[in-house]
Amino acid sequence: MASQRGMTLVEMVVIICIAVTLIAIAIPKFMEAVTKNKMWDGMTTLMTFESAELAYLAQSNKLGPVGSLVFQADSSEYFSFTPVGIGQYMATARMQIGRFKKGRWLHTSIDTTAGMPRIRRSCSKGDSAIVKKYVPNFFN
Repeated sequence: MASQRGMTLVEMVVIICIAVTLIAIAIPKFMEAVTKNKMWDGMTTLMTFESAELAYLAQSNKLGPVGSLVFQADSSEYFSFTPVGIGQYMATARMQIGRFKKGRWLHTSIDTTAGMPRIRRSCSKGDSAIVKKYVPNFFN
């Protein structure tokens, strides 16, 4: 007859230690992914603006005001969006996103002074390392 044996205390402690270790690794990775996703919310809108502005430039040979572009940005849960001038747009954080504080901003502008249009992106002072961490290709 085979005897049924329950789990010993040592086996149970080992299983709990393994589970706690996996959770300790998974939670920070998950939080980092959530933060990056929130930052990309602002970035994708800025990239859409850039595309719309470049399309307008290709058609009319000049930059256009936001109202003349095939573009509309509605504020999101994480960012509010505002035109800053012709060829310029800004995303301002509506809440703290990781280490990116409420009220901090991402900015894009299209520079046509040298003939070829150049996209220039910037962020609020002192936040470039944070932005690079969450949105690695923001300044490329």
